[in-house]
Amino acid sequence: MASSLQQFIPLLATQDIKKRIQLGSDILSCMKNPACLLDCDEIGFFIDSISSWLSNSNFKVAQNGIEIMTILAEEMKEDFKPYISTIFPATVDRLGDSKDQVRLQAKGLMLKLMSPVSSPQHIFDKLSIAFNHKNFRVREEVMVLLQQTLDKFGSTSLTISRLMPALVKLLSDPNSQVRDTAMATLVHVYKHVGERLRHDLCKRVGIPAPKLQLLITKFDEVRTAGALLPSAADKS
Repeated sequence: MASSLQQFIPLLATQDIKKRIQLGSDILSCMKNPACLLDCDEIGFFIDSISSWLSNSNFKVAQNGIEIMTILAEEMKEDFKPYISTIFPATVDRLGDSKDQVRLQAKGLMLKLMSPVSSPQHIFDKLSIAFNHKNFRVREEVMVLLQQTLDKFGSTSLTISRLMPALVKLLSDPNSQVRDTAMATLVHVYKHVGERLRHDLCKRVGIPAPKLQLLITKFDEVRTAGALLPSAADKS
């Protein structure tokens, strides 16, 4: 078994799918040993090579690529920051993958890029493209990621007002799943920030009256049920 990522460098050029899948498995086995990550003089080349796997049409190759990047992000921490732009577009696209597991792993990688690599705000600033993505699953999953981010890092980790225009727009998305997720996400945001969200939405133009009324009803249900989080109670 290989003891260092450096030993895989000569093998990364292969275009053979079966060999890539096996190579990915071998790399992941090696990465179970923390020492495997320490001795790699060409980590930049390694990351650049694996980043192409994220957009591979074979889901297993892509899955291995996402998993490798997630481990590297966790282990390298801030040292991984220069590589965010390298892997970001393909990771966004994988949020819209047809396979649930790939979408789940793509969200997991995004969370690792928020911490320990960068910050939630930095990543969501870059994710603005996802709210308008042509693939409806990307539009849907970026909102699920927002919910996960709030639960993991808290409402103070993001300037939520920056995200409101995109969320409001998605309330009227052509896809019903996206519309439903936008509604659910705004209710989730309300649990975290409280009444200031209600006040903000009531002042906004462009929200169809029936949708606004439904949101207010759902907010009232959350409040009545005592489901507001402490962070929301402080600001209500």
